[in-house]
Amino acid sequence: MKYLLLICADPSVEVSADERCAEAWVEEMDRRQVRLEGSALRPASEARAVRVRDGRVLVGDGPFVETKEQVGGFDIVECGSLEEAVEVAARHPVARFGTVEVRAFVADHAVTGATTEVLIRVGNSPEEVWELVTDVLKNPGDATAIVEGRLADLQANMTKTIRAMTKTEAV
Repeated sequence: MKYLLLICADPSVEVSADERCAEAWVEEMDRRQVRLEGSALRPASEARAVRVRDGRVLVGDGPFVETKEQVGGFDIVECGSLEEAVEVAARHPVARFGTVEVRAFVADHAVTGATTEVLIRVGNSPEEVWELVTDVLKNPGDATAIVEGRLADLQANMTKTIRAMTKTEAV
């Protein structure tokens, strides 16, 4: 079964580089052939929260959550059980000073490179990341086409919004 590990920490908590370093954990999980993919994310200060309301694309600074912890990265692991996934998460160095949230995928489908790219771009809210993952996995068809379609729609809406804003400012 595949699990998403959301690596969350409070950026204001001071931790040494050695305590934060996940290199040994990655090497161990790769050796065990448990870790399929993962990445650190850019800081939340660089994120954007995107919402569509009444056909309008609203883009704000992100993330907007009621917690000090923010998603700083993710890993996708394949484990024989939830208990094994919890054991893998507990060994992650961030679990010592932050939180590693373990979530099973709705269905056991391959996660594509395009899905991973969207996980990185979507923002740092665990709810936003999980919502996108479940949307992609609801359709066991071509996940890449679904994600690319979403990105194209988002780009078109953002371009339209920016053009409208530019016209308004020019008047």
